[in-house]
Amino acid sequence: MFGLGVLEILVIALVALVVIGPEQLPQFLRSAGQWYAKLRRMSDELRRAFTAELDRSEAEERFQKLQERRKQAEDDRKKVMEASGGVARPLRPTTPDPEKKHVLTPEEDPEAPALRKDPTPKVEAPPQGISADEWQKLPDDTKDLLRRVAAQKGAP
Repeated sequence: MFGLGVLEILVIALVALVVIGPEQLPQFLRSAGQWYAKLRRMSDELRRAFTAELDRSEAEERFQKLQERRKQAEDDRKKVMEASGGVARPLRPTTPDPEKKHVLTPEEDPEAPALRKDPTPKVEAPPQGISADEWQKLPDDTKDLLRRVAAQKGAP
């Protein structure tokens, strides 16, 4: 502790006992402990404030770098658009066209047929002896097991 040995601590305690006196020593130690606790709290608070400020400044730097990258990407996109004569366009519109009411979804985009979803959901008929409601409530692994059993029974 602070590079003090047992002998040094005993000398300090003996001097404190002689100078302060045995009657006031407990009160002095109590107030010294309170001052130490207050000093420790202040140093912890200062350390937290420095850490928070450092984190904030690092976050600002990251945000600035992100903004620069975004601007660079936008500039590169504009260059490609100019070089292609306006032929190149994003795969999907990312910002709404001011003339249109909304952004095209993959289902609405005529140039994205692979992304369209089948509008009619496929309904599977349950095996014999199970109602449609019970079949829908069953977990998928149970349905798979029942399908395999039905397939084995149907096979010669």
